[in-house]
Amino acid sequence: MKVVEKLSKLHQHGYVHGDLEARHVRHKLSGDSAYGEGMNDNDILLIDFDQSVLVGQGSPEIWEEQRRVAAELNISMDAWKRV
Repeated sequence: MKVVEKLSKLHQHGYVHGDLEARHVRHKLSGDSAYGEGMNDNDILLIDFDQSVLVGQGSPEIWEEQRRVAAELNISMDAWKRV
Protein backbone atom coordinates (compact mmCIF):
# COMPACT_ATOMS: atom_id res chain seq x y z
CA MET A 1 0.00 0.00 0.00
CA LYS A 2 3.01 2.31 0.25
CA VAL A 3 3.00 2.66 -3.53
CA VAL A 4 -0.63 3.81 -3.38
CA GLU A 5 0.24 6.32 -0.65
CA LYS A 6 3.18 7.79 -2.59
CA LEU A 7 1.28 7.91 -5.86
CA SER A 8 -1.72 9.51 -4.14
CA LYS A 9 0.52 12.34 -2.92
CA LEU A 10 1.70 12.89 -6.47
CA HIS A 11 -1.90 12.87 -7.75
CA GLN A 12 -3.02 15.32 -5.06
CA HIS A 13 -0.66 17.83 -6.64
CA GLY A 14 -2.13 17.14 -10.09
CA TYR A 15 0.70 15.03 -11.54
CA VAL A 16 0.69 11.60 -13.14
CA HIS A 17 3.87 9.52 -13.08
CA GLY A 18 3.20 8.22 -16.57
CA ASP A 19 5.40 5.12 -16.39
CA LEU A 20 4.94 3.55 -12.97
CA GLU A 21 6.00 -0.07 -12.85
CA ALA A 22 8.01 -2.20 -10.45
CA ARG A 23 11.40 -1.09 -11.79
CA HIS A 24 10.53 2.52 -10.87
CA VAL A 25 9.94 1.76 -7.19
CA ARG A 26 12.89 1.62 -4.81
CA HIS A 27 12.67 0.19 -1.31
CA LYS A 28 14.82 1.65 1.47
CA LEU A 29 16.06 -1.08 3.75
CA SER A 30 16.79 -0.59 7.42
CA GLY A 31 20.10 1.19 7.90
CA ASP A 32 20.52 2.06 4.20
CA SER A 33 21.68 5.66 3.84
CA ALA A 34 21.87 5.71 0.03
CA TYR A 35 18.64 7.72 -0.31
CA GLY A 36 19.66 10.39 2.18
CA GLU A 37 17.77 11.87 5.07
CA GLY A 38 14.02 12.25 5.24
CA MET A 39 13.19 8.64 4.42
CA ASN A 40 12.18 6.17 7.09
CA ASP A 41 13.37 2.59 7.11
CA ASN A 42 11.25 0.35 4.90
CA ASP A 43 9.96 3.38 3.00
CA ILE A 44 9.71 3.50 -0.78
CA LEU A 45 10.84 5.99 -3.37
CA LEU A 46 9.27 6.51 -6.79
CA ILE A 47 11.85 7.21 -9.50
CA ASP A 48 12.07 7.97 -13.23
CA PHE A 49 9.78 10.92 -13.77
CA ASP A 50 10.70 11.72 -17.38
CA GLN A 51 7.17 10.78 -18.53
CA SER A 52 5.38 12.58 -15.68
CA VAL A 53 2.92 15.31 -16.60
CA LEU A 54 1.06 18.02 -14.72
CA VAL A 55 -2.57 17.29 -15.64
CA GLY A 56 -4.46 19.02 -12.83
CA GLN A 57 -6.32 17.60 -9.87
CA GLY A 58 -9.25 15.34 -10.71
CA SER A 59 -8.23 14.82 -14.33
CA PRO A 60 -9.13 11.59 -16.18
CA GLU A 61 -5.42 10.79 -16.57
CA ILE A 62 -5.10 10.47 -12.78
CA TRP A 63 -8.04 8.06 -12.63
CA GLU A 64 -6.56 6.03 -15.50
CA GLU A 65 -3.17 5.77 -13.77
CA GLN A 66 -4.87 4.67 -10.53
CA ARG A 67 -6.89 2.05 -12.43
CA ARG A 68 -3.78 0.69 -14.20
CA VAL A 69 -1.67 0.55 -11.03
CA ALA A 70 -4.50 -1.09 -9.08
CA ALA A 71 -4.73 -3.79 -11.76
CA GLU A 72 -0.96 -4.35 -11.72
CA LEU A 73 -0.88 -4.56 -7.91
CA ASN A 74 -4.04 -6.69 -7.86
CA ILE A 75 -5.82 -4.34 -5.46
CA SER A 76 -9.28 -2.82 -5.63
CA MET A 77 -9.91 0.79 -6.58
CA ASP A 78 -11.22 1.22 -3.03
CA ALA A 79 -7.58 1.28 -1.88
CA TRP A 80 -7.28 4.81 -3.31
CA LYS A 81 -10.23 5.97 -1.20
CA ARG A 82 -8.58 4.77 2.03
CA VAL A 83 -5.42 6.82 1.55
